[in-house]
Amino acid sequence: MVLVFSCGRTGTNLVLEILTGSSVLSPSPYPEDKQVFKRDIVYPYNYLTKSDSIYCSDFGELSNFMKKNFHCKILWTVRHPYDVAMSKIYRGWGHADDANLKGCVKDMFWAAYLYREIICCFPDRVRATKMENIIQNTKNEIGSICSFLNIKFEDAMMYPHLRMRHELYKNQYSKGIHKSEVDKYKEWKTIYDGFFVNKIDFDMTELFEKVKPLVKTYEYGDDVYGGIS
Repeated sequence: MVLVFSCGRTGTNLVLEILTGSSVLSPSPYPEDKQVFKRDIVYPYNYLTKSDSIYCSDFGELSNFMKKNFHCKILWTVRHPYDVAMSKIYRGWGHADDANLKGCVKDMFWAAYLYREIICCFPDRVRATKMENIIQNTKNEIGSICSFLNIKFEDAMMYPHLRMRHELYKNQYSKGIHKSEVDKYKEWKTIYDGFFVNKIDFDMTELFEKVKPLVKTYEYGDDVYGGIS
């Protein structure tokens, strides 16, 4: 069993569709499964699905799931925290619970808490998968994912954009994986026609400061904040 897991806007959909290119994995009828931790069942060995961390109510629930599904491996998607924050605000502004200062911080830190706990309890069954690596070195990163899952690399994995479920993602990846999706935070003042300066009702630098500890949590180094000052 393979579960793609993390908070929203970290690349869970992209990684899921990479893996649907495998001939040995069987995609769930619920590709975004909000109930995956709620069912007290053992899932099939070749089962593939994804869930966002918001749908896991506590670590005990996640731990019980992992113990019951001893064959499950998790791909924990990771993206630079500043880019995650920007994506949450921009993509969800006006309608999503995590598209505001408080909601964004809450969601990102909840995911980080679950991440720290699970890598301590199940270190051999969880792999942090950075979006930057997938975007900049696609074939090698997919190869590493396959090694972790003990499945063969298949050419179809290189074309996840052909299988995107949502129209937004189909359009976003219509020409393949975008190299420009890396380090968007460095242009936060001007990107999207100045959206983060002119359209939102709080200071974006306050959000960056609040999620700054996660830069270290996900091993992005300590010297990157200067890019958004």
